[in-house]
Amino acid sequence: LQICLQDIFNKYIISIMGIDIKEICSKKTIDIKRHILIVDDDSIIVALLENLLKSEGFEITSASNGKEALERIAHSPLYKSGKPDLILLDIDMPVMDGYQTCKEVRGRKEYESIPIIMVTAVSDKKVIKKLFSIGANDYIVKPYESEELLARILAHIRVKELIEERDRLYSQAELYFQSYKRSNDATMITDTEGYIVDINQAFVNFYGYSKEDIIGKKPNILRSPHSTDGIFENMWTDILNPEKGHWKGEIMNLTKDKREIPIILSITTIMREGNVIGYMGIALDITARKQLEDTLREYNRTLEQRVIERTKEIENTQNATIIGLAKLAEYRDPETGAHLERIRNYCLIVAQELGSGEKYKEFIDKRFIDSIYKSSPLHDIGKVGIPDSILLKPGKLTTNEFETMKAHTIIGGDSIATAERRLGNQKSSFLSMGKEIAYCHHEKFNGTGYPYGFKEDKIPLSARIMALADVYDALRSKRVYKEAWSHESTKDTIIKESGRHFDPDVVNVFMKLDEEFIKIKDHYHSEE
Repeated sequence: LQICLQDIFNKYIISIMGIDIKEICSKKTIDIKRHILIVDDDSIIVALLENLLKSEGFEITSASNGKEALERIAHSPLYKSGKPDLILLDIDMPVMDGYQTCKEVRGRKEYESIPIIMVTAVSDKKVIKKLFSIGANDYIVKPYESEELLARILAHIRVKELIEERDRLYSQAELYFQSYKRSNDATMITDTEGYIVDINQAFVNFYGYSKEDIIGKKPNILRSPHSTDGIFENMWTDILNPEKGHWKGEIMNLTKDKREIPIILSITTIMREGNVIGYMGIALDITARKQLEDTLREYNRTLEQRVIERTKEIENTQNATIIGLAKLAEYRDPETGAHLERIRNYCLIVAQELGSGEKYKEFIDKRFIDSIYKSSPLHDIGKVGIPDSILLKPGKLTTNEFETMKAHTIIGGDSIATAERRLGNQKSSFLSMGKEIAYCHHEKFNGTGYPYGFKEDKIPLSARIMALADVYDALRSKRVYKEAWSHESTKDTIIKESGRHFDPDVVNVFMKLDEEFIKIKDHYHSEE
């Protein structure tokens, strides 16, 4: 169970970041037939896997060793995309084993997107570390359950589909950018303050200004003295109207050599995730304007909608995965899954209240509040690395056992840090905050906590909030080694620990919100 949970966290949070595990496990078919390459020298296992996967709608190719597998990948005419959609790779094989095969596949750029699931007979951590270091996406230990294997395969294929869709959208965006650069119509882009940030070559040819002449200036440089103010008032009224966001009309402009020319100007807002990030102005004759404006508006609308839908889908599945993984780790502990819901809601109300005050209003914004709500369930994810004999021990831990238990903070923080590096997204708010919380939620305000002995403001604010929420819920919950405490007893203990265990500012907010804590505890209750 320990190895299984470790695997789920390390691989799914790093590689998937958006797959609903329950949905995957219940899915029996896939929409598009995908091709899986099975590499195993045991013909009986290959036959069993073929029967299982074919029944789920997959197409199958098999090889008995790594060398044969590489030949299949390079030359098989069966793959619709020119390569398999996933490789199920055994480790122990003659001729070329799974390690060498995985290295060979990962060493070829054209194969780098193929997911590889390694099959091993041992769950030794060194072996697992080696698998990931040579480029495997996942692993499964023999003997394995069919449902688990299918869930892993479907998860990685779903990720591959999302990546392919993302790349397709990026290609579309690049085509759009190139069409703007190469357009025969004079085009300029301004920022939200109205300063020109880019022009195309057609603009240079049309107005006579070079980029050096005009970048950083405002479009007023093109304004004719014969233009009426009413036109520009109506223009900005339309552009800044959220329901319109664009304007078109006939105005007079000036070229660099002060020639006055009539143009049909179309101005469109540039949107990203629902926010205006700039404006695009296009000067053209009436015929060209109608053709380009209609195409541009429809393209922008369609692309924006697709991006919004895809972003929402990824965000929803990402959140489901985070809470799912956290609950999987929680199931190894005597605590209940309701603990996670209580913790994230305790953190939410404390952060909101702190952010409403002067002291923290610059530190706690909507992003901080959203991040602590999302990432707080990962605080004890490192428990997947703690032996059951210690984690589930009903009595008091020995000194050595407690030292081992304390390591869950490092295991959890390091795992999330690895996820950040693998994703290449060091600024991801929920991962950064999840890492802070995992590392530091057992630090104490007076510096006597672990693992680093941080003190006061050296402890991240998110971890200071989590420290109180975690202790409150632990004291209020029944365990095999203690009865549940009352709210008043818990409150008295927390107040006494203000300035020692807990940040006094967080304690003050807790005292103000203690009725809300009771409501959350009662709402997300469980049989304890």
